[in-house]
Amino acid sequence: MKLDKEAARRGVDEKIAKPLGVSFIQATWGIHDLINETMAAAAKTHIAEKGGNPKIVTIVAFGGAGPVHAYGLCKKLGAPRLLVPPNAGVGSALGFFTAPRAFDLLRSHKVPLGLRILMRLKRSFKELEAEAINILKERGHRERYQDRAIPGYAFYRSGIGDQYPARRKRLHKDEKGWNPATL
Repeated sequence: MKLDKEAARRGVDEKIAKPLGVSFIQATWGIHDLINETMAAAAKTHIAEKGGNPKIVTIVAFGGAGPVHAYGLCKKLGAPRLLVPPNAGVGSALGFFTAPRAFDLLRSHKVPLGLRILMRLKRSFKELEAEAINILKERGHRERYQDRAIPGYAFYRSGIGDQYPARRKRLHKDEKGWNPATL
């Protein structure tokens, strides 16, 4: 992908810096800090769920732009140590080459949620599943095996998400089918 540095600069200037009355550098730093804050919030949620303590951990930077954000993330979490290995940015490339093949098929349905709608969505999932199986078969994968990810076999998981102002939640179908009580 060819990047257009001047167009990117104009976009930041026109859409962020000028409306906020700040310089280009302040706007880009704000974007950077917002990304760090978003990662820190996600990390804090994960830490709280697992019962960890960020004040005693070492943050390890890897993959893509991870090293660019690691110091800011470390400060926001209060972590005392940061480790940036040599060539840390290639971690995402390594993951890309070693991860199993995967892709997502999505369909949007803007409808009020109810039991009848769930049955219609269940049919849509079956159609998506058939489409996914055909795509994977064309690429040399075999049928799925007992709902588990096994190298060389197709594996799928379906789910629905609802979204409206001030709330976003992801729901997943369990092995027994849809459970309206989880809504």
